[in-house]
Amino acid sequence: MQTISLGSTGPDVRLVQSLLNRIGYNAGPVDGIFGTRTYQAVTAFQANNSLAADGIVGPATWAVLDRLLRGYDTYTVRLGDTLYRIARAYYTTVDAIITANPGIDPDMIRVGQRLVIPYGIDVVTLDVAPTYEIVQRQIQGLKARYPFLETGSIGKSVMGRELYYIRLGTGSREVSYNASHHANESITTPVLMKFAENYAKTYAAGGSIQGYNIRELFNLTSIYLIPL
Repeated sequence: MQTISLGSTGPDVRLVQSLLNRIGYNAGPVDGIFGTRTYQAVTAFQANNSLAADGIVGPATWAVLDRLLRGYDTYTVRLGDTLYRIARAYYTTVDAIITANPGIDPDMIRVGQRLVIPYGIDVVTLDVAPTYEIVQRQIQGLKARYPFLETGSIGKSVMGRELYYIRLGTGSREVSYNASHHANESITTPVLMKFAENYAKTYAAGGSIQGYNIRELFNLTSIYLIPL
């Protein structure tokens, strides 16, 4: 990530603006222009996270922002902790923590135990154009929050980059959606990634989409999504 500050422009600025707006700081429109409102939002965020409130998004600030962009953190259980107390500290839910940590006993967490803690915000946003790095980070975040997802690579691009896939489901009926073979990636890639997030979230909650029971669908079908 590049260091950005007042007067900077570009996709990194849009990424910061989008995130700060989602977590309650008013960074202004997501326009890629680091203006006064974005500066004020950055300094407020820095002050609330024990960072130097200089309005410059450098390595230290990016390190904190990166965890939020991935949508999760790791936490080591301390004496007196409960899942409810940890969930409140991270503005998330006990159910989200249980989903991200399969096999955990919610009534008996151990001191020193390492937990994946999803933040109470979505990983995928639709107001920032996708890049390889953004999608790669989002896939990592979704896999950490929803470990029942299968992720991997179907090969490499002509530039030597991994061509990632996300598999939704374990069933024998298979279908594949490729978002990026017709030059509309800025539209189709985020839609496919948001679908993956909504599908995983609904599966975890035992819900339905358009009348389809997602847990039943998950067991019957395998949906392969290739976002880039």
